[in-house]
Amino acid sequence: MSLRKYAIGLMSLGMLVAIAGPVRADDEELTAQVEELVAELDADTISERDIAEQNLLRLVDVEGVGPQKFLAVLPKPNDNMPPAVRERLASIRKMVEQRLASQAIEASKVTLEAVNWPLEEVIKKLEELTGNKIIDNREAEAAAASPQIILKVENEPFWAVMDQVMDQARLSQYAYAGEDALSLMSRSEGEGQRFGRACYEGPFRFEVTEVSATRGMRNPSNQSLRLDLEIGWEPRLRPIALTQQMSRLDAITPDGEQLAPAQEQRVFNIEVQEGTCASTINVPFELPERSVEEIMLLGGTITALVPGKREEFRFDDLKSKEPIVKTLGGVKVTLERVVKNGEIWEVHMNLELENDNGALASHRGWVFNNITYLVGDDGEPIDHAGFETTKQTATEVGIAYLFDLPEGIDGLSWVYESPVSIVEREYKYQLEGIKLP
Repeated sequence: MSLRKYAIGLMSLGMLVAIAGPVRADDEELTAQVEELVAELDADTISERDIAEQNLLRLVDVEGVGPQKFLAVLPKPNDNMPPAVRERLASIRKMVEQRLASQAIEASKVTLEAVNWPLEEVIKKLEELTGNKIIDNREAEAAAASPQIILKVENEPFWAVMDQVMDQARLSQYAYAGEDALSLMSRSEGEGQRFGRACYEGPFRFEVTEVSATRGMRNPSNQSLRLDLEIGWEPRLRPIALTQQMSRLDAITPDGEQLAPAQEQRVFNIEVQEGTCASTINVPFELPERSVEEIMLLGGTITALVPGKREEFRFDDLKSKEPIVKTLGGVKVTLERVVKNGEIWEVHMNLELENDNGALASHRGWVFNNITYLVGDDGEPIDHAGFETTKQTATEVGIAYLFDLPEGIDGLSWVYESPVSIVEREYKYQLEGIKLP
């Protein structure tokens, strides 16, 4: 059955039915069917328009399509379309983008059989399978001696596989590579195995890396137990922020007792820095009796704020006297004006989020890291020379980008890239057998 016949059949029946068997789509069929269904969004009756909308959404699940391919083919709303079509297209795009964003915050799964593969070959394959960039930052002499990797895994999380590879190659992680990548370095003498010490949940990796106990001798009441909890994430993820509440963290001893938190109401808010793929929080508990030798179970829940699919907003009329507004998904970008100030040109813009899950109320750093540039006919991007914040509210940020343009703005377009959805998700984790000093 072809994709075209499948979808036309649905429409002719005037109802929605399940796909009877596997259906594959090539690009031409998909484009043609999307165009036909989009035209039906302007049908005479509401029921016909509803059916066309639902059939468009069902195309996402056709084998060989998926959210990303579907969004690439789906027309973007424009002023030449009837209002009803624009509204439905915007709604469809938003639903699929949210779905794509939700997929992005699941763990990358790896199926791989490597028998005596060189390390660089394993790294290349893992990059292909997961979309995670991996950099070998070992010293030249160490990098020249490529370890051989033996590994057989099926549908395993990226971090579980990566830990096994790093153990075989005697590698460690440098979390602050300066770019969205996992940076590998030679393991220091005495450093233990990674695999088996961590908990893998979704795209995150949790590990207690250090435990310290303090008992004041001059002031006996000055005593505490602190755990360094490292939270790592797949480099492709680029989370905006992570939150860990002490009230959602339990430490259970072998006798079933729960360690008392030292600051029960404390909330760790981690605004993720660009170019990192791990962060550590120092978790405080009351110091237990000396008879307690380990934490049998450490269980917690983090809340992650993660950007979804990124889109490009392009503005060609930089001399417009009126603001130009473009909306994709849940993001509205407005080019307010472009003005010359002395020798500098200022591009004034405004970004507004709908249903941002607090992504602007508490965390704005990701907005300032969004890519923006001017571009001419030669296709070469012109980077800005700085920016100034002109507006900040719970749902909006205004920025003036500064450009040094001796030849003016003739023939230039302004390009702004931003995620068009922000997803909030909770992840539960458990770590066992944490020895106390």
